[in-house]
Order: sequence, then structure tokens, then C-alpha cells
Amino acid sequence: MPVEAAQFRRARDHPRWPSLVASTAASASSPLPAEQRQQRRKHIAQRLGLALCPQSHTDDHNTSSSPSGAGGSALGPNYSAREATLRNDYAQHYVDTHSLPSNAVRNPDASTRFDEYPKLKRLVELKDALVTRAAHPPTFLHADLRPSLLPFRDPRTVGKFHLGSLIPIKYDVVLIDPPLEAYAWEATPTASTWTWGEIAALPIPNLAAKESFVFLWVGSGAGDGLERGREVLAKWGYRRCEDIVCIRTNADGAEVEAGSSVLTRSVQHCLMGIRGTVRRSTDVRFVHCNIDTDVILSRERDMQAKPQELYQLIENFCLGTRRLELFGRNRNLRRGWLTVGLELGPDSPQWPTNGLVPLPIPGLGMLQQDAHQDASLSSHLEQLTYAQAYDKARYDSAFGVDRPGCDLRDRINLVPFDDAVEALRPKSPPPRIRTPAHRGMPNGLSNNPALQNPPPHPTHPPPRTARGAGLSGLGAGGRRTVSVPSGSDTLSGPQASVLKAKSLKPS
Repeated sequence: MPVEAAQFRRARDHPRWPSLVASTAASASSPLPAEQRQQRRKHIAQRLGLALCPQSHTDDHNTSSSPSGAGGSALGPNYSAREATLRNDYAQHYVDTHSLPSNAVRNPDASTRFDEYPKLKRLVELKDALVTRAAHPPTFLHADLRPSLLPFRDPRTVGKFHLGSLIPIKYDVVLIDPPLEAYAWEATPTASTWTWGEIAALPIPNLAAKESFVFLWVGSGAGDGLERGREVLAKWGYRRCEDIVCIRTNADGAEVEAGSSVLTRSVQHCLMGIRGTVRRSTDVRFVHCNIDTDVILSRERDMQAKPQELYQLIENFCLGTRRLELFGRNRNLRRGWLTVGLELGPDSPQWPTNGLVPLPIPGLGMLQQDAHQDASLSSHLEQLTYAQAYDKARYDSAFGVDRPGCDLRDRINLVPFDDAVEALRPKSPPPRIRTPAHRGMPNGLSNNPALQNPPPHPTHPPPRTARGAGLSGLGAGGRRTVSVPSGSDTLSGPQASVLKAKSLKPS
């Protein structure tokens, strides 16, 4: 056998090679029988609820010259008559029809997205109603932000608006949509594009609270926006924690402009940064996680027009009521937000009719029902529909003053707590027990009766270690005399005690 196998060094030298190639070619070139193709067409049409065209029953070869083999069938351009199947090729479908792949996503509108999920829909309605109850009227401030690049109270900024004048209000959320060079910016002649260096020079750290969030639009990602955006957040003292993607749809047949990038641009990125210590499992009065996703579908033809759904995402997540948007336009006016930019006011484009800004839809029905029985709520809702120019005294009066150094749960400027929201919202995993006997076991998740009553804590707890500065501040030479011998020429008594305690700490 080894000698016989050695006679054929290539597969083509085998005597059966010609017959094998011929049979493979014949099976590939021969289409399915007409009856089988007809049955498959009917089966697909029945599943999709479509009616077949008469021509598709009689002529199996009248297909389009497009690469996907699409014809005039009612099954759509992705139907291949040769294969008698629907090709799930969205890239080729875009080439043939200019329909973006994102059009295949069901329920892109937030108004109908949760119809099949009643609990989640109820949660969104309750949260929106609470945000509206605690909101102030939509406030706009027509101003140029370039003077804010200089220090506050600089002589060169006399008579000009500076973001430092918004203090003492410290904002929980800052949304920034800068006029980047990556955009074909259609702004007023006085509003030129900004460089990343200028954006980084904005006094955001002075405007935001100690625990706060920044949402920064950085473009489509074709340039260096993602990298520079992360650098800007780091300079402001924020950690990038999420990357929200806005995906464009064109189900209405809008043309997609061809850019200079290799691929067609259909997304915009918004980086989310966090500052301070916010624990999702304990700081539930300040943040509610996992209600929304990091993907937003938008039908806006202009990619500069950011989706309104982002505001709802922010309000669902952060319960702080101090919200600021920079580089905003008239279409960005929203109750509970202060919008600052050059394209604001009655003299700028897209000013709402009679200055009336509609309230968000999710919780509107619930609020209108309660307003029939509550006259003060009815008056409050009416005030929220009128856009107001910024007046510092009136605006600052809408917020309380937090006690210096207070915890997040003790802040005054928060959305009211509601038991129904707390019961419906997704919960973060509970903290794990830290005792050695139960390490790694989730707290409060077990249904085992034997585990519901854990044994008492150890009678001899581990030695306590110093916190805060660690070894610093415990050296000799202070006002107090060190009376504990250390047995070392370099360490004082308290320092040696700390090191000894750490060495005895169980791993």
C-alpha cells in the first residue's frame, strides 16, 4: 500500500480525478428543479406574509443583473431565484438599494420599543414622570463659549459670558456636542469649528460636582475623535466608562452621503466619563444602571442632529437634577436642562413655535391624568412647556444647597425616590460576603434553608489596620512621644505596628 500511494504525488494524478471534477461541476451548475423552487418560494412567501408576483411563477431566469441575483419578486431584492432563498447579506443589500443595515432592526422608536415588555415600559414611564415633576423649565443661554477658555474674571473677559459665572451651581451631568472639524458644521458665521485643544481648555472640572458625569460627542470614529476624546476626559479628571453609539437609519429612503473614509459612515460615538466614587449597588439614590443600552437608533438625516433619546438615557441613569448642555441648539431645548450655545433664542434657526417645547412622551399620559386632580401639577406642567432665557437668580433658586462633604444619598438636588421605581428597576448584583467562611457567596441570593442563617461572626476578628494615609503621619518627631519600641533604626513604633498588623492579616 505505501508503494501504491507513492505513485500519486498530486490529487490530480489520480485516475478518478476527472470524474470527480465533472460531477462536482455538474451539481454546482444545475439549478434546483422547477417544482422544488416553486415550493420554496411559496414557503418563504407564506412565512413573510407576501404574495408572489405572477412572473416569478413562470420565469425563473428573469433575475436582476445585480450581484445578489435580485429580481422583481415580492420577496424583495435579497431574494435569489437561483438559490430559491433569501440572502442575509446586508452589505450587498446596501450596495443594491442604499438601505442601511440598521433598517433591519425592529422597533427602532423608543415610543413603541417596550410594548412587548410591560414592566420595563412602566418603569420608563414612572421615571420620566418623576423627572418632569422635579424639573425646571427649559432654559437657554445665548453666548459664545470662547471667552471661557480664559481664566475667570480675566480683564479680557469683561462684558462677556464666562462659564465660571454659573457657579455656585455644580452640575451632575454635562453634555457636550462640540463643533468638531470632522463635521461639515452648518452653524452661524460666527461659530467656527473648535480644536481638541480648545475643548480641553473649557473649565469643566470647575462646573461639575465631585461625583458627576460627562457625555462627550467625538464624531464617527473615522478620525482621531475617539482617542482625543479620551485624552480630554482624562485631562478633566474623568474616567471613560462607556461608549454610546448612535446608529443612523434611512428607512425613509434618504441618501447617505459618501465620505472620504473607506467604509460608509453611519454611526456617531458619545464617550461617557465618570468622576468621583459612585457605587452602583449602594448609591441607588444617584444612579440607576442597566435600564438602557449603549446603542441608539436615529432617523435624523443630518448626523449633527443628535438623537433626543440620549437625554432620556441620561435621565434614566443619573438622578441628579443639575444638567448642563454646551454647544446646544434650539432643537436641543428640554425641560430640566440649561442649554448654552450660539444658536439659541428666537433669532436663531429652529426656534419652537411660540417658544413652546413639548414635554417628553413616556410619562406625559400619567402626568396629565394626575393633573386633572392636582391644580399645582397642572400649573407646573404648563410652565415646563415655555422656554425661558437664563436669569441667574431665578435659575439658581430652582436648586438647593448641599451640605459640604455630604454623601450622594444626602444630596438635595435629586429626583424623588419612588417605591414603584425601586421595585421595577434592574438591580445590580449584591455585594459578596467578605468573611473567610463565606467568601465568594452572594449575599441574600440563596434559597437553601441551611444557608439562610449563617453562623455567627468569628469571636476573634482580625487585627485592625490603620486606614487613610497608611504609614505616612505615623513617624517619630511629632508632637507626641513614641513610647512603643520598634526594634528598628528606620521605623518608629507606630510604623512597625502597622507593618506587623499587615503581615498578620489573613489572605
